[in-house]
Amino acid sequence: MDTVLSYMGDDHDRLDRIFAEYQKQKNYPEASKNLFHEFLTGLYRHISIGRRRFYFRCSRKRPECSSDHVHIVKVLSSKKI
Repeated sequence: MDTVLSYMGDDHDRLDRIFAEYQKQKNYPEASKNLFHEFLTGLYRHISIGRRRFYFRCSRKRPECSSDHVHIVKVLSSKKI
């Protein structure tokens, strides 16, 4: 479990760096488009791993996790990449 948490932490930091770079490049449409796509793709992967590893365990023990999860899935499903 420590390895998964370490990976998730490192991946979160990587996504933070990509997003920060995206914000710096907003005035350069092609660069910002590529960075945003990289960020969004990485975010989907990050969430997918987290969902499989953590959400399903949490939802068995704490039903209130379910409403948060449903909201996140609806928001992400509405985005087009």
